[in-house]
Amino acid sequence: MKIGFNEGCNRFCENHSVLEDLDLCEKYGFDYIDIQSECLDREIAAGKYTIDDLGAWFADPKHHLKMLSYNALIFFNMKQTQEEKDAVMAKSWIRSSQTATSWAAR
Repeated sequence: MKIGFNEGCNRFCENHSVLEDLDLCEKYGFDYIDIQSECLDREIAAGKYTIDDLGAWFADPKHHLKMLSYNALIFFNMKQTQEEKDAVMAKSWIRSSQTATSWAAR
């Protein structure tokens, strides 16, 4: 079994950095990571590191952690208001209903 970490689990990526998350994921046995753009963009803009530094980290053979996705859950996780959250859930319900209907028609 492989285990992945989604940076969206720590809302707004407070009190840590992407590079720290990479190291912690390796330390605690994660195989994959989903990096959030809010974290990455803010840290690159602040000059903490460059995209090349991040690429070098992944290219280093001493690291086993791999990139799984980028912003996998941002559409859902980073909603601010209840109205935004309700809109996402309504769309999800519509898609689920349409999928169920199409499967039933087969």
